Amino acid sequence: MKSSEIICIATFIAAADQIENLQHSLLALIEPTREEPGCISYNLHQAHDNQAQFTMIEKFKDQAAFDFHSAQPYLQALVAKLNTLVEHLDVKTFSAIA
Repeated sequence: MKSSEIICIATFIAAADQIENLQHSLLALIEPTREEPGCISYNLHQAHDNQAQFTMIEKFKDQAAFDFHSAQPYLQALVAKLNTLVEHLDVKTFSAIA
C-alpha cells in the first residue's frame, strides 16, 4: 500500500573549490528543517569516493509538509545561490510502497 510520506533524495556535486561552501550551506538547513512540523527525518551524507558529492535524504509526513519545506526562506536562499555552488544537482521524490 502506498504511503502518504514523501521521500526526497537530493544529490549535489560541488563546483570546483566550493566543497566547503556547499557543505556549510547544506548543514545550515538541517536544524530549521528538522523543526518543521511535518519533517520526519533530514540527513546529509558525503560520498566516500568523492568528497564533492553530498546527498540529502529527506522524509516528510505528506506532500503538504514537503511543500511547506520547499517554500521556507532558508531553503529558497540556498536555491538562489546553487548555480555558484554546484556543478550538478539531481533531486527526486518518492512515495514508499513497501
